[in-house]
Amino acid sequence: MWGAGERQEVRIKSRVIVVGVDFSELGDRACGRAYELASTSIASEIHALFVVRDAGAAASLRMDDGLSKLTKHVNSLLVSLGGIAPSGMRVYSHFRVDAPAFGIIQLAAEVEATSIFVGSHGRDGVAPWQLGSVAEGVLRQATCPVSLIPPASMFTGLPKLTPVCVHCLEVRRRSGRRELWCEQHRDGQGRWRMSHQRERSSDDASSSLRLR
Repeated sequence: MWGAGERQEVRIKSRVIVVGVDFSELGDRACGRAYELASTSIASEIHALFVVRDAGAAASLRMDDGLSKLTKHVNSLLVSLGGIAPSGMRVYSHFRVDAPAFGIIQLAAEVEATSIFVGSHGRDGVAPWQLGSVAEGVLRQATCPVSLIPPASMFTGLPKLTPVCVHCLEVRRRSGRRELWCEQHRDGQGRWRMSHQRERSSDDASSSLRLR
């Protein structure tokens, strides 16, 4: 049973999410997934980041224009996703001149991110950025979980998921999830097998974990 203070702490647990945005459909998809996760907490932050390698001549002016464009784009996305007022979510836009991978992980470190979202074309890259140099760099150096969001087209042609069995759900509810499957699905119907790693009993400390 949670105490009142503990309930309050769980309820306001913050998520701080950095998401790469590049004005592409895939970047918007990554932003949408970040929004979905942030919406699960009333104390979440989304840091939408656009990184360019070189702002060129008149860098300050180009950065100001870029930040303005990014802010408008993110605002438009937020409206389409449902807005932020009801949840109290905070959203920030960042425009940086840097190597894309380093820019992402640097911002994540600065804001103490709990997760990073970037769009991925699979083997072809993160939005216009290259997967080998950017995503790999982020995955290797980030100090928080990284989610690579694929384009929706990657899922075209995949079989539809089978709805969860209502009898399995009832078994889980009644057993407190000590049992996962109803009698019909317990053996996997010849298609899969599962073992349950249980704690060692006090009289069997030297043996392997018991499997079920």
